[in-house]
Amino acid sequence: MLVVNDALDALYLGTFLFGLLFSGLSLLIGAGHVGGHLHFHGHGSPHAGNHSGDRAGLDHGRTARDGIGPLSLSSVLAFAAWFGGVGYHSKRGRRAGAP
Repeated sequence: MLVVNDALDALYLGTFLFGLLFSGLSLLIGAGHVGGHLHFHGHGSPHAGNHSGDRAGLDHGRTARDGIGPLSLSSVLAFAAWFGGVGYHSKRGRRAGAP
């Protein structure tokens, strides 16, 4: 059972639950490809679709460096979940072993 004894426990658990919840939502949204991409092709009407037909995977001035970086939203959320879970577990484990 999750027990909150002080502010540090609340911080660890809050960070863990926040990271876990939004990592899961990010996974579901990304897996379902919700949102799509809209492109305007000069004639004023948006066009939704994927980028597979663009020149060598590049899309209108974007370069290959615009991909997922080390500080993407997913990696920050995963770190938050890891930090909160490990912090809470190590604090509780240390306290459980103390007399």
